[in-house]
Amino acid sequence: MPAMFQANGLAGANNALGSLANNLNGVFSANKVKLQFAATGTPSPISGVLVQSINFTYSQNISRIYEIGDQAQNSDQANVYYVVGRTQGQAAVQRVVGPQATIAQIYSQYGDACKACVNDLVLNFNEQGPCCIGGVAGSTGDMTLMFTLKFCVLQQVGAALNANDMIVNENTSIMFSDLLYEGGGAVAAP
Repeated sequence: MPAMFQANGLAGANNALGSLANNLNGVFSANKVKLQFAATGTPSPISGVLVQSINFTYSQNISRIYEIGDQAQNSDQANVYYVVGRTQGQAAVQRVVGPQATIAQIYSQYGDACKACVNDLVLNFNEQGPCCIGGVAGSTGDMTLMFTLKFCVLQQVGAALNANDMIVNENTSIMFSDLLYEGGGAVAAP
């Protein structure tokens, strides 16, 4: 019998569905996640953006090069080389067109490729305080992770309207060139 059942006074207990016993190793909340349209040098991030979904990818081009005829060291193997190219990123943002005049702000700032050098999107996860870490209730921890999409430019804008709820949904495609991250280390139990 696993030690956790014995420690909890559940020796001899069986899972009702016959599956393996679970171990609750941690609890965290995503309630404090923030997405900011933050242009460097502006007084504050654009607020009231009403983002409902964001999806981003960051990739690097890698070419594979094979060598013809140089098999002097081992006749059973061919030499292969990786040539690492440039990085690039793509983001899709879905948001509700809301009561604040954020469309003009976003379009004028992020739609102008000449302003790309200051255009960032910052996705910030910051959870501090009481939690359940390593199965210890009430333990405290710090989960900090921040992604910064650098040099953002709007590439495509679309909108949709549904007759049932009359909510205008905007879909934007954003290109970026760098993805920076801070934090993301493991949270240890006290």
